[in-house]
Amino acid sequence: MKKGKIIWALIIWFLWAAGKDLELLYRHQTTSDYFAYSNSGITPIFFILAVIVLLLNLGALFFLIKPKLIGIKIAFSALIAAAIYNLVTFGLGLSDIEGMKQAYIVSRESRGLIVREEALSMIFSPTSFMVTMAISLAFYILVAFLINKRKEYYQVNA
Repeated sequence: MKKGKIIWALIIWFLWAAGKDLELLYRHQTTSDYFAYSNSGITPIFFILAVIVLLLNLGALFFLIKPKLIGIKIAFSALIAAAIYNLVTFGLGLSDIEGMKQAYIVSRESRGLIVREEALSMIFSPTSFMVTMAISLAFYILVAFLINKRKEYYQVNA
């Protein structure tokens, strides 16, 4: 079956997501995500969730390239796992917004990126955390909609 634009968009999404997951695990000590978990004393949960999300994103990508019926379940599972990871991370971050801000500054500076002081107070507030979480969940819902719209693609070799 021809891939089409939606499948190519999903391939790009899951490739990007897996790349971000790899980057997160590689640079974990200088990320605000890692800070949120380590600051809460649950560092192992960071690694468990991050690895699960990575593996599911890679699985979703694999089954977009080589469609099988199980691929749709893997793709939905990847989105659910990523949403859970983000919800937990945002929740932990809300408990120490100042610490998250400092971790963000360290993360940006470690990559040679500019830190705009005037943007920090806008980025690190409970309201902006909630807006960011809502946008993130909206993207997951959009991706889930696209997967569902092209579910017949996964049934090609069922």
